Amino acid sequence: MKSIIRYNLKLLFSPLKWLSSFIFICLISIFMYAPTYYDFTNICELYMPFIGIILITDIMLVDKHNNISEILYISNSNLKKVFLIRYFIVGGLIAVFILIANSIFLVQGYFEGQYYLNEPITSLEFLVISVASTLFLGTVSMTIGNFLSNQYVAYGFSLMYWLYWNINCKKQSIFNLFPFIAKPTEYIYYIEITFGVIAFLLLLNSILAQKSPFFVIDRLLNNRLRIRIMRK
Repeated sequence: MKSIIRYNLKLLFSPLKWLSSFIFICLISIFMYAPTYYDFTNICELYMPFIGIILITDIMLVDKHNNISEILYISNSNLKKVFLIRYFIVGGLIAVFILIANSIFLVQGYFEGQYYLNEPITSLEFLVISVASTLFLGTVSMTIGNFLSNQYVAYGFSLMYWLYWNINCKKQSIFNLFPFIAKPTEYIYYIEITFGVIAFLLLLNSILAQKSPFFVIDRLLNNRLRIRIMRK
């Protein structure tokens, strides 16, 4: 088990992505104007999903990039297990990044003489809110990427999804990427739904992971052929 985790961690390791994500969270923590911890939570819920897109989208497509997806499929590897291991590795990394952002903000506030002990939100609530939105958008992007075998289309769609809810962030909906911003007094219900959707998408992706790398293309070609036969 340890060897499997070590192998997937090595495969997922990307200095450019990890470093850019780290720099991004540092910039958010240091330079974004947030006079209160409550404001900082809003900012993180709004912008942290970008690191979800960066880190999660291609966790299975990395096999395709390394030309080993067909080998893994033919070898009857337990790709569901591989997928879940990779997802939780990246999910843990995202949680670490968010905690680092939180620490930077609190330390900076301490040296500036600002204390957040009486804020109406705790560090645990901050973590859950930020992780929920980040994993949600990253998982949506990953699902599109796995279904179409194209990470760039996934990037485009997920950015459009983020932009739509950025404009409509006050709209209450189970699909709203920012439930805390939309309803700060009743956000828990929507976050529970968010984690439920994430679980469903993980199930869907675990099924896709076991399929042939050409599964979607083959299905589309077969359906097109069937339609042509029916027309004749």
